[in-house]
Amino acid sequence: MILAVVNRKQTRNQDRNLISRRNLRLDRHGSLTLTIIASLLVSTTAAFSADGPLRSLRLESWLVAGPHASAAPAVFSQPGDKDKKKGAFGAKELLELETLAPAAIHRGEGRPREDAEVRWPDGTQSTWTATTTDAGRLSFGIPEKRGRAHLAYAAVYLHVDRFAEAKLFVASHDLCRVYVDGKKVAEKTTWTKDKIEKDAKTPDVHAKLQLERGAHLVVLAAVLPKDGTGPGTFEARLELSNPYLDTRIHTSTSPRRHLSTDDLLQSRSVSSASISADGTLVAIRYGSPQLPAPGGGAWFEIRRVRDGALVRTLRGTSVYSSFRWAPRGRKFSYVTSKSGSGTLWLADIDAAAARPIVENVSKLGYHVWTPDGRSIIYSVTEEAPKDSNQKTGVVRLRGLPDRWSGFRNRVRLLQVDVTSGSRRRLTAGSQSISLHQVRPDSRALLLSTRVYHYDERPYSSDTLHELDLATLESREILSGPWIGSCGYSPDGKKLLVLGSPRIFGKLGENIDKGQIANDYDTQAFIVDAKTGKADPFTKSFSPQIDGASWSRVDGSIYLLAAETTYERIYRYDPTTKAFEHIETDELDVVSRFDVADEASRMVYYGTSVSTPARVFTLDLDSPAAKPLRIAFPNEALYADIDFGRVEDWNFVTASDTTIEGRVYYPPDFDTTRRYPLIVYYYGGTSPTPRDFGGRYPKNLWASHGYVVYVLQPSGATGYGQQFSARHVNNWGKTVAGEIIEGVTKFLDVHPFVDGKRVGCIGASYGGFMTMNIITKTDLFSAAVSHAGISSISSYWGEGWWGYLYNSVAGADGFPWNRRDLYVGESALFQADKIRTPLLLLHGTADTNVPPGESEQMYTALKVLGKDAEYVKFEGEGHWILEPKKRRIWMRTIIAWFDKKLQNRPAFWSHLYPETK
Repeated sequence: MILAVVNRKQTRNQDRNLISRRNLRLDRHGSLTLTIIASLLVSTTAAFSADGPLRSLRLESWLVAGPHASAAPAVFSQPGDKDKKKGAFGAKELLELETLAPAAIHRGEGRPREDAEVRWPDGTQSTWTATTTDAGRLSFGIPEKRGRAHLAYAAVYLHVDRFAEAKLFVASHDLCRVYVDGKKVAEKTTWTKDKIEKDAKTPDVHAKLQLERGAHLVVLAAVLPKDGTGPGTFEARLELSNPYLDTRIHTSTSPRRHLSTDDLLQSRSVSSASISADGTLVAIRYGSPQLPAPGGGAWFEIRRVRDGALVRTLRGTSVYSSFRWAPRGRKFSYVTSKSGSGTLWLADIDAAAARPIVENVSKLGYHVWTPDGRSIIYSVTEEAPKDSNQKTGVVRLRGLPDRWSGFRNRVRLLQVDVTSGSRRRLTAGSQSISLHQVRPDSRALLLSTRVYHYDERPYSSDTLHELDLATLESREILSGPWIGSCGYSPDGKKLLVLGSPRIFGKLGENIDKGQIANDYDTQAFIVDAKTGKADPFTKSFSPQIDGASWSRVDGSIYLLAAETTYERIYRYDPTTKAFEHIETDELDVVSRFDVADEASRMVYYGTSVSTPARVFTLDLDSPAAKPLRIAFPNEALYADIDFGRVEDWNFVTASDTTIEGRVYYPPDFDTTRRYPLIVYYYGGTSPTPRDFGGRYPKNLWASHGYVVYVLQPSGATGYGQQFSARHVNNWGKTVAGEIIEGVTKFLDVHPFVDGKRVGCIGASYGGFMTMNIITKTDLFSAAVSHAGISSISSYWGEGWWGYLYNSVAGADGFPWNRRDLYVGESALFQADKIRTPLLLLHGTADTNVPPGESEQMYTALKVLGKDAEYVKFEGEGHWILEPKKRRIWMRTIIAWFDKKLQNRPAFWSHLYPETK
């Protein structure tokens, strides 16, 4: 069991395909026309209605699949039915069927490429074939089988270097549909024989498109007539006019492209991975934010360790969660939830059916197996009764934590026998219970309670208890502040405790004189369960401890540790007191790991700077063993994406502190060009890890033509306690100077970056840093603050956790005794010094950093006549999660930088058009 885990090939003809693409740049006197128009169009400069001067370019290369003969479905009519056309299935219905599923193709499930296989629904196969048109006309050829309608598909990739609006025109006498990025944009559902020849100026299909920077897949689906009178022939064009005359565009039959917003939003996430007791099976939980299903489309896959083969899938209309392997054999349990009620299921990998053991329980929570495999401990949340006035919407708070959603509810523990299904209640009373682990002999539970107070920071105190499962009596083991997660040693005589360096006073501290320890720099302690004596064994170990597991097989402690910007796995030997780094192959950031109960094997998953989630297993017995990859859920989606290189760039401050950083380059980086720069930072108590994607995807910004510089200022964990202690009682004083110094030095040694086009962005504490920095420098030409803090005092009082966070960041400091921090470092009180255009982003339901932090800064800047924009996301919290809003939010950031750093306002104007 892991403790306190913190979630922190191309085709052989690719070169030939790339040679076929055409690069264009339009001058200010003309616009681009990319042509695909139908069979007998006589001129590429035919006059189509559009504003401004136009030019035409015929498309010369396509990928073609078909034509494929489609058998008509069997007809079953009612006896005596005289309406022979009733329920008929014709060419129009065949077109609507979307045989090759363009939306799935766009998601990467079979993107068109030369010689790639096409599987038709009747079991036959063909390939995508590269075709060069005759004078701009695409001909599918004469169908082989008369008397049958034929399906044909053509595909091409459009690459656009900036946002542009365009008009797409297609002409043909055949039925057709046009898809762009998997979405239908136009269709023609009737045959119009010889229409193009008679009236070339009127296309059959036209659509207005908004093309963001990047690659766009255009798919043309056609139904050719049954009589086989001639080849299906098509032409089309794409027209751009003012203000898009500077757009660069090229076409290609290769699916290679740069990273896009849709790629990120279509990615499957990995949220957990657990290994069976015998080390032979792994259960992986996936999710996809794009799927409109409960729980974000979450599901489980069980795979074999030896080869990664899929054994079973757990998926349905309910939310699947809380997968647990039994402590012996190949049995497992999981929870399904629907409409607030949950069911706990038992299953065996060698049996087909699962059986419910706890059914339809309101607010069913987490569960764990007892080590003997005989029972399961599970939690249930009981809702507190409402006060009499509360029913009318009047609430008297019972203290600061009473602002938190569900604070008055209580978590109870129960036990169920896996054979008989009999159950009993284990805990009661006015306190909620947090279960940590079951003792290895299955006779006791390690659990904790918390009491909130205002005596001293952190304004709460935790107590560890051991509950005897025979008598249901508990004894106190340890009490005090800053206690995190806990677990047993394999013999049950010692405890593994994670928490602040100050759990045991100064025992775990490793700081300089005059410093205050950063309580978020989590340390690990081995504690004698009887005497309470503690060993702070990570005290001199610089990485922060994010998770730990004490192996029952080899007696080692496995640690998930944040080491600078990496998240790594270490093995600690309690006997030799030695740390050993476990090689995790391609991963820069390990999200979680799990160690088998009865085998020397682990499973772990994570990402790297330019690679999404992958899952690996590792034989812990063999020092020379190589990690075995068993899952890469986004391999097909990312197979054709080109990333720019990422390299480290560090600098030494005037105070002789080394500040680490890294640089993301555009995929097509050219040293002879001058690039705009985006600077990203957090500046708070944790580093910006080398993970992929996330809320602020640096690879995406680089793919839009920006050099991206990420730096790790003082105060971050993972660099040792002395470094992290600089976060305490500083609130940006040091960090702002380091960011300004670092960016200045970065510009000095990177001549390919334009020093007049530098933007900065941060979120939460990083949003605070954005506003703070631009009161102190004019170095930046554009700034973005998402969910940032403009006034430390209002955040401290209004943010649900503001006073708790500041018990670390501003230890023993308050608005009445530290005006130098609460006023001096708050951007709101220096708003008149801001000259940098600022974009404020905030979710209206954010209780962590309330939206008032952006509201008051926006008010100040508008009153001062400053350049500021404020975009709110209704109903969203500290994270923007709803897929449609998340997409707009990601695009808004890019559009703002495009407007301010590249003088390309079109994307911003498209998202937020001016009203008259």
